[in-house]
Amino acid sequence: MKATFQEVQAVKAPLLAGWSKPDRYAPIKAWVQDLVNIARAAATPKLSWDLVGRAAMVINDSKAYGEKVIRQIAQDSGYQLKELEADKIFEFFAGGFTEIQTPTIVVMPLGVWSAEPKDHANAEEIKAFHKKFAEILSEIPADKHLVFATYGDDPRGLVEDLRSAGAFDRRFFVDDVSLHDRGQAFIEMLPGDICGDSLLADPEVVGQVLECEADDDRRAGLIAIALKRLAHRESRKVEFSDLVNFALHGTGEYVPNESPKGFKQSIALHEAGHAVISIIDSAGKNIPDYAGIVPSVGTLGQVSASYEFLAALPSIGNYKYKRHLVRVLLAGRAAEQLTVGIEDMSITSARGDLRHATDIAKDLIGRYGISPTLEDESTAGSNLLLKSGADISDAEKHRVENAARLFLSRQYDIVIEQLRANRVFLEAIAERLVVQQVLDKHHLKSMAVEYGVLNAEAV
Repeated sequence: MKATFQEVQAVKAPLLAGWSKPDRYAPIKAWVQDLVNIARAAATPKLSWDLVGRAAMVINDSKAYGEKVIRQIAQDSGYQLKELEADKIFEFFAGGFTEIQTPTIVVMPLGVWSAEPKDHANAEEIKAFHKKFAEILSEIPADKHLVFATYGDDPRGLVEDLRSAGAFDRRFFVDDVSLHDRGQAFIEMLPGDICGDSLLADPEVVGQVLECEADDDRRAGLIAIALKRLAHRESRKVEFSDLVNFALHGTGEYVPNESPKGFKQSIALHEAGHAVISIIDSAGKNIPDYAGIVPSVGTLGQVSASYEFLAALPSIGNYKYKRHLVRVLLAGRAAEQLTVGIEDMSITSARGDLRHATDIAKDLIGRYGISPTLEDESTAGSNLLLKSGADISDAEKHRVENAARLFLSRQYDIVIEQLRANRVFLEAIAERLVVQQVLDKHHLKSMAVEYGVLNAEAV
């Protein structure tokens, strides 16, 4: 039995994560339905191309994502997809569309045809094309189901004449795919029987790892196949820590150089310090999504703040969060000082952390009027006069730096005391990192309960 138009376009799985959600793509889906309906002209005699629109622009910061949205539109509408190279577009329009015999979406990447020609050798011809574009579309026979689509990060990528009525008068603003949807789409790339509980526990956190460390489909695909190979090679399920390892270190296969145990221990203590203060200073709300001692670009270790914690913050601009961030940044150096001593601690491992903490402290003092001793109510109002621009003298810069030093010193003392009180927990995390390289939130949470840092009922 021959499939109908609607049946053909309904059998394929969505290309976009979250496409099945009712609200996210509602305007685009309405246009898709119009394209389907006008292709069945007998069923919808009152529907015209003026109402449907023959040209549309998908607007998103990611060109690759915009292109994928257009592919999804073609798939759901049942239209063929014809992709033009930017320098072939004038040639295509000169041909009169005679080659188009089936419902087709023509994809037109932005380029010379869409921009102000300025000093281009064929500037006058390009301007004429812009002015005539709406007329060209209006002259296409109504029974030729032909539409044009482009994509970019700003509708002004099209000159004004191309944004006029009858031209690209349908413009769809599409947010990036949610982290949950991205994580779920990645998980669905893997056979269900190889996914461990920690990988399945929170798709949103999986999406966050991919967003930060594998920000394109190519890298996500490489990680997915690497996880499949790992599951096959070691005859086990893959866990969230395996994802983090590949995301940070890459998927190349090699025999790693074994670092001296003392070197790994130093890195592990440093990262354990960040993790411990993240947990303790937030009263268990900021249990890191993962902590690792996996070498990657520009770093030998990493601790990722809890995405759930960050998403729940009323504002990342409040003082409590900024102070917490400073304490976490100082905790790597503090952990090394506490455990191996001042003379044996690394002088380079905390450099990036200290720069970041210094920037925050100077902003708090010099830009936002925060006292370095804010917790003492008697001095909370001592730094409310702010200066900017030409008013910032060398003396004022010196004052801000001195106050920032005082603030950082006070916070460092607090961090040292917090770590000293929880040294057994700190060293336990470090020892486990040396063995496992990556600990995820579930590892860290269970250890915090085991060592009495958190109450089992509270988490």
